[in-house]
Amino acid sequence: MALTQGAWVESSVNGRYVAYCDVAQTATEEKSATLKTPVGLDTSKSFVLIVNSEAAACDGTTLPVDIYAGYSDQFTLTVVTSTLTVNDGVLLNPDVIADVQSAAGTVIVDPNLNIADDADDIVRGAVVPYYGFVLDGASTLGAVTCRFIIMQ
Repeated sequence: MALTQGAWVESSVNGRYVAYCDVAQTATEEKSATLKTPVGLDTSKSFVLIVNSEAAACDGTTLPVDIYAGYSDQFTLTVVTSTLTVNDGVLLNPDVIADVQSAAGTVIVDPNLNIADDADDIVRGAVVPYYGFVLDGASTLGAVTCRFIIMQ
């Protein structure tokens, strides 16, 4: 089996945009990645990112989260074992959430923020067409499904 990147599922909750992406990882990967964010996300506005919302045992060691920026409609993040391949995108913010190995993590992504302050869990952003989110493991991941949620 290989990493399965689920499609983003979009909805509205109390008038707010909410989308989630389930990524089913196996015990052969060291990294995990979402598909690019859906066009329903207004990337010019801030949003909340929740990673591992169900607190699954995604890894046995520290598992940070990275944010990638996609600059074309062909933006993809592909994982094969320990290798992440990025097409039409770049690393925007490494380690935005320090550890989601077996607990949910959250961060506010603000594309208009000029100064990043890690103590406040606010990350410098950029207005880009797409975002992608990566679990950047240093060892093999657990064979679980990790849910990524964005709220705006």
